[in-house]
Amino acid sequence: MNASPSWTNACVLEGVFEAGTYLVVATVQVRHSDPAEKAWCRLYYNETTEVNSICYGDGAYFHSFMSSNMLTADGTTSYSYAIQIRDGTLAYPVESQNAAIVAVKLPTANYDSNEDVGQKSTSSTSPMLHSEMTITETTLSDYLLVHSSTHWLGADTNSQSLSDLMVAGTVASFSARAPLGSAEERCIHSGFRPVGIQYLANDDFETGLGNWVNGTGDDADWSRLSGATTSTNTGPTGGNGSSTWYVYTEATSQFNYDFFLDLNSSGFDFTNGSVAFAYHMYGISMGTLRLMVWTGAAWECAWTMSGDQGDQWFSTEVDLNSFAGAGRMLRFWGTTGPNFESDMALDDIKVKIPTDVNVGHYFYSDSASYFSYKEQVHMAAFRLSDPQWTGYAYNFETGEKSTTTTDNSASVAFTPAAPGDYLLMASCQVGASAFGDNATRVEVWWELDGAEYDRMEYYPQIRSEDRATFAGMRRVSLDASAHTFRIRFSRPQSGTAYIRDASVVAIPLP
Repeated sequence: MNASPSWTNACVLEGVFEAGTYLVVATVQVRHSDPAEKAWCRLYYNETTEVNSICYGDGAYFHSFMSSNMLTADGTTSYSYAIQIRDGTLAYPVESQNAAIVAVKLPTANYDSNEDVGQKSTSSTSPMLHSEMTITETTLSDYLLVHSSTHWLGADTNSQSLSDLMVAGTVASFSARAPLGSAEERCIHSGFRPVGIQYLANDDFETGLGNWVNGTGDDADWSRLSGATTSTNTGPTGGNGSSTWYVYTEATSQFNYDFFLDLNSSGFDFTNGSVAFAYHMYGISMGTLRLMVWTGAAWECAWTMSGDQGDQWFSTEVDLNSFAGAGRMLRFWGTTGPNFESDMALDDIKVKIPTDVNVGHYFYSDSASYFSYKEQVHMAAFRLSDPQWTGYAYNFETGEKSTTTTDNSASVAFTPAAPGDYLLMASCQVGASAFGDNATRVEVWWELDGAEYDRMEYYPQIRSEDRATFAGMRRVSLDASAHTFRIRFSRPQSGTAYIRDASVVAIPLP
């Protein structure tokens, strides 16, 4: 608690770090005890450098603050990071809760980062790029993206400063803030964002053939179907898992026929690539299913299965690295057997090729009459397939959902291979359908196995379209049993509570 215009430490991490590269992350919730006053918070490095900062005018309600920073330690120097809070007056205290700072040592070379702290401005009502980076994918792996930035509107008005985090051309996180009574306000746009494997094709056939087309030069076409095939004792009764639709070879009156299903492409390089898919081959006269790769000179077989496999779906993944090179194409080649009991099926086809992912922080104003500002952008992404993260788990939601009661957002269930420490990270943006002190508020928190952490209560003060960052993290000791980690949100008053772009991430720590 601080009732002084000077900065006070709320949490400090300091010491001599083992030599290496670290991602430092800080989270806290801060408020001013007087609604008419402003609450300030920042992450301060080595007592000299401000990493990120916020200033909120609606001081009586907690706001999340999250900041991140890359650190290269030499193994001998002492470093310090401090979450600091301060008040603009001496009259009322600023309070903080749930403060945490963690330094995660990153494996050599298996990360990408960009830190652009410079201030930029725009009056554009369309997103303008502040800074970007590329996640360089050399293997098929999930990544964890950690980002933080500060944005604001340079006027005391009910217009908004808007901020987008773009991942692979899609808005992955969105922040909006109209200043309350002061152009000094600073808003944080930060969070944790899993970046999953980028698929060249990911098709479950629920709405069509997707990235696949029936090939030429064969005898018949693959058909798309939901439910059971028309023949008894052959074919599936529905899609794989929770899927409804699938594609199959209709064997009735089409004995010993060839069916080609081709990836609709002009050719790719399958270096470090793979194909995952589900297949169903039930029937006493079942024929042969092959996965074929065009090498530029001929079709070669990468995988094959023949005969009756029973009435069930199987999942497999085929490594394509041996077919590295330009101009490669894919084909599923099904050949029916000598009678009608030969309906084979495919579902959930995922073609995986290492693909670089562009990440960018954008900002703009909702009115061309006012400038929006952005600075202190920090982005880092590290590869989760490295051995030290074995046992990681995550889930995320894209877009917005709402509730008039209480609801779950992103949730993940996981079981550690052995007892140990995990770092749990949760983030999202929240809002409510009405603004003002006595209007609708939203409450948001994260849970581990039903236990609640980091509850934040937020009221929009000027615009119901405002979306504020919620972020929390904690190091916890877990046993080797099943655990559930999730974000929940509620609307304690009338109206509607909103949540968007929620993520939960759990990684093991040494």
